Amino acid sequence: MNLKHMRDEIAKACDSQTGAVAAIQKETFARIRTALESGENVQIPEFGKFSVRDLPAEGEKPARKVVRFRAATEKAAAGENGTAREPDGDVETLAGEHRGSEE
Repeated sequence: MNLKHMRDEIAKACDSQTGAVAAIQKETFARIRTALESGENVQIPEFGKFSVRDLPAEGEKPARKVVRFRAATEKAAAGENGTAREPDGDVETLAGEHRGSEE
């Protein structure tokens, strides 16, 4: 699913105009990005948690910050007492690079 498809589906489900949904999406993602860039964690109940982690320099690679996402468990998404779990260990840098976890 891409952002446009998601926007169209949300607009239909909420009986709203796609332009209004697009503006809300844009603002939501901008605020998440701003929080992460300032080092804050972002927790979205029943969805998951974004956190920022410092990775030390390795060889010729400089130290950098990475964003990690931990999806909420099905139990937490159902509103039960669950904890966030990291499904595959993948991390994504703030610059948008994607790589598998080396942990």
